[in-house]
Amino acid sequence: MEWLPVLIATALSTNVYANNDSLKLLADSLSITDFNRAVKICDEAIKNTHNEVEKAVFYRIKGKAIYFKGDFKTAAMLYSKAINILESKKQKKELGLTFIEQAKLYRKTRMLYAAERSYERALNIFTELHDTANIATVLNENGVIYEYQKNYEKAIQYYTRSLQLNKIINDTIGMAYAYNFISGAYLLQNKILAAEENALSSLNLFEAKKDSFATSLVYTDLAKIYISANDPVRAKNTIATSNMFAEKAGYLDLISANQLLLSEIYKKENRFDSALKAHELYSKIKDSLFDSRMQKTLQELNTKYEVAEKDREIIEKTTSIKTKNLQLAMGFGGVLLLSLLFLTSYRSSKFKHKNQLQQTIIQQQDLSARAIIEAEENERKRMSSTLHDGLGQLLSAAKMNMQASEEKFSSNEKDRESFAKIVSLLDDSIKEMRGVTHQMMPGAFIRFGLSGALKSLIEKMNSDALEINLNIEGLNKDPDHNIQIVLYRIFQECINNVIKHAKATKLYISLMQDNNGIDVTIEDNGIGFDVNEISDGIGLENIRTRVNFLKGILDISSAKGKGTLIAFHIPTKPLNEKN
Repeated sequence: MEWLPVLIATALSTNVYANNDSLKLLADSLSITDFNRAVKICDEAIKNTHNEVEKAVFYRIKGKAIYFKGDFKTAAMLYSKAINILESKKQKKELGLTFIEQAKLYRKTRMLYAAERSYERALNIFTELHDTANIATVLNENGVIYEYQKNYEKAIQYYTRSLQLNKIINDTIGMAYAYNFISGAYLLQNKILAAEENALSSLNLFEAKKDSFATSLVYTDLAKIYISANDPVRAKNTIATSNMFAEKAGYLDLISANQLLLSEIYKKENRFDSALKAHELYSKIKDSLFDSRMQKTLQELNTKYEVAEKDREIIEKTTSIKTKNLQLAMGFGGVLLLSLLFLTSYRSSKFKHKNQLQQTIIQQQDLSARAIIEAEENERKRMSSTLHDGLGQLLSAAKMNMQASEEKFSSNEKDRESFAKIVSLLDDSIKEMRGVTHQMMPGAFIRFGLSGALKSLIEKMNSDALEINLNIEGLNKDPDHNIQIVLYRIFQECINNVIKHAKATKLYISLMQDNNGIDVTIEDNGIGFDVNEISDGIGLENIRTRVNFLKGILDISSAKGKGTLIAFHIPTKPLNEKN
């Protein structure tokens, strides 16, 4: 590899490189066949060029090679670095290509909402540029998200549109990928013949182009088809062919997938020892690729990008306003200088007074909100205690008295039925009363704090109709008690909203605490809603009020048919230290 630095330095100093981008093409082609060599080329190119756009492109290619090596965390950081440079330099096409790679990574790690956002940004860019080939690529990639959502018909619509566009521009590789995606969607619907037909069409095109990387992927997909068709011999043969490339290139994710398929085949053949070994190898590789820290890093990078994007828009608007104001001020000239100074002084004084008034109003609103929420919690405790100690004991006593009088009702069948109904009504009343008191102040909250109360709440809410997944990280030091209570009410409100309105089948809840505070995301796959139309609903207003009470930052993202994502950050400084 001693020739690489010389080749790269020479290429970067000549007009030939500037015209044909030969080094980038070489690195990009190696990023899916020889990962380490591609990384080496990119590192040398980044070191030898002073062109920021060129660096950004090599960051993306390096990220792509490292992604296929299985280091998703490093790949995400490189994509983020490339995007920041390309946005500042307004390089739209390269930016769109980087968004595609970023979206693939998000999709791989099941951050589907973030993936969809990145695909949307890429599609907007290529639509503006009238770039048919890359529009077709985005359609192919985006269709996979609908597969994950089990909307196979819509996924096939996306793949078919991509195939049609690639045929128009005669893009063989694009057509091959489209056939492969269509094959996968048919397999998920158990349409074996259609799946095999499209997979073979894809394989023929990739082999004609001598694309060994894509060819190996199709062989793995054919193995899945043959497993579904109960043809283990052909399945094992295609897996062996796929592994020849994967092991040579060190493509861990593909090796892992092939081991899982082999485990499934061996299990069907009653070769349980072989099945166990294959599955253990699959698990070992998979565990090395995915861990909670990597997932957290990806979420943090995505959040930082979203925040930076909003900050950039604010800066651009602010700069535009300042420029217009400056031009207007200069137009008045020296004649109006004294008047301008007087007016500026007056406005400054007025602004200062207005700002002080706003601060006072905000403080009063905070105090009012705090008083309302604290009074509400106190009333919940009081009513819970009253119901439990008063009504609860009365109902229990009534039941005991009824049971003591059971012999008086045993004279005939009708009396016994009446007695049973009365006792049943008392049992239902006691259960209903306990449910109400639990909603007001759950026993799990008092005994185990926020974490235990959430787990207890979700155990009660979980059902076949709604699968709830809870992930809690870093909650080893319990936050302020008031923060815990208000957070629990926010979770109650969100879960009730999903059950009542969202028509969702899956609900994902994540709560992570670090030195900066608590970060929460609540995402469902329901029908969604237009945030502008329902922004003043009682449920959403309750959530906003409680987040504002905790001095937090709230973001609600939703659209009709696309589910809902609620995210907020709460600083963990005790409430009595605020203001």
